[in-house]
Amino acid sequence: MIDKPLISIIIPCYNDAKYIEQSVNSALNQTYSNKEVIVVDDGSNVETKQILKKLEPKLIKLITQENKGQSTARNVGINAAKGEYILTLDSDDYFEPTFLEKLFPVLRRR
Repeated sequence: MIDKPLISIIIPCYNDAKYIEQSVNSALNQTYSNKEVIVVDDGSNVETKQILKKLEPKLIKLITQENKGQSTARNVGINAAKGEYILTLDSDDYFEPTFLEKLFPVLRRR
């Protein structure tokens, strides 16, 4: 059996109530099982915070901070990650369910 290292998925979020749930669920529902999902709330509005609160039990970590910009939010998430590999996912985007499973062999070749 091939060892499957932990892959950390970092999702910086700012006022993306319309898309954040789809983004998080796409990360959580990957066919590759050894993953952690970290969302960094970069000072979002109340509507987005309510959705994140509902999603929080499913996440490895939800980090909340004052608005400092997407780059800072991404770096905060990366610093909290424990994975051997780190991927970032924008809060208004999503992964297909087999994305990590297909990516894993490519990462292993390096």
